[in-house]
Amino acid sequence: MRTILAVLLLATIGCSGSPTEPAGIRTVTLRFGETASFSGTRITFTDVSDSRCAKDVVCAWAGDAAIRLESGSDSVVLHSNATAGVTAANLGGMHITLIMVRPERLTLDEPKKSEYLVTLRVSG
Repeated sequence: MRTILAVLLLATIGCSGSPTEPAGIRTVTLRFGETASFSGTRITFTDVSDSRCAKDVVCAWAGDAAIRLESGSDSVVLHSNATAGVTAANLGGMHITLIMVRPERLTLDEPKKSEYLVTLRVSG
């Protein structure tokens, strides 16, 4: 009986950790205007245009949040809605995927740009 309990305990402990990302892939959240460095490449969240449907409103289309990221003189625009544009691109030698744009819109008023956060998956 003790052996079975020990095995169950070890199995539970082994499964309780969060999954790790593969080597070379990082997930990062940036505030509007913030810069992050990846292997010497600096990426800055420089603009956002948000036409997403407010969470408390019924819409015919989900809308889209488009974000601009810059690295040196290069830039890319990534979209939260794949039907509106690309959700991933290469910038500064890194492959970047847009995971999430916050805050969710709760009213018809658009949040201030300074309130925006984006979550990105970066590999390179």
